[in-house]
Amino acid sequence: MKNISKYIVIIILFVLLFSCSNKEEEPKLLIEIYQLNKRIASYEGEAVVFTKEMTEKDPEFTQRYQDIIRRTADGNWTPNGGFTAESGDLKSTPIISNEQILGFDFIKAELFLKEEACNLLSAPNKLKDDHSDVQLVITSNKEPIMYFYKASMMSRWYIGNAYFTSGCDIFYAEEKIPQKKDGFIGPTSDNIIPSKRNVIPIFRDSVNHRYFEKIVNLKQDTAFYNAFKRAGKIIAE
Repeated sequence: MKNISKYIVIIILFVLLFSCSNKEEEPKLLIEIYQLNKRIASYEGEAVVFTKEMTEKDPEFTQRYQDIIRRTADGNWTPNGGFTAESGDLKSTPIISNEQILGFDFIKAELFLKEEACNLLSAPNKLKDDHSDVQLVITSNKEPIMYFYKASMMSRWYIGNAYFTSGCDIFYAEEKIPQKKDGFIGPTSDNIIPSKRNVIPIFRDSVNHRYFEKIVNLKQDTAFYNAFKRAGKIIAE
């Protein structure tokens, strides 16, 4: 009887060990960037009511902005400002795929991209949109985790509480590449080569508009941080 119990215990341990060793790893999340299939009005400010006189004076402006333009607390008009979106508001395919997103630097608030993706978000604007400031969404498995603008360099619009980027920056940095030399593998003075960094810096507007002096702390955004962590796309933190 003791021998039978012993064999049963061994079989159970073997089954548990086998099941653990064959446990599938949790699939990594897909991080992508989408354009919207419609312009979404900001949740900031109040909607501007277009009078008949205003419509007759500039019908083209009215047609473009009557459903989205807002009046800010200081009396200015803007079609921008903080906004939110749902999966159903996204276009069917991303403009920047998971493979083109290399990772996020949480220290500098910079999104690292491959060069072709960087070119798409460069200035002047290469995205097709009816507005100079394009609304974009970063998603995790197609669920929005950040809403931001690709802002025009010539924009006169107030951004408000929204995240935005003015475009993609290409930096050149010296990078030491380990090579074998005289039997020694390691960086040497003659194998330092220039390395490209294609990044979009993420900003947030402020009252005095000196946004470039402030680093956005996106590590405090739990959903955003966890998505990049689970996707294995954190450059620095």
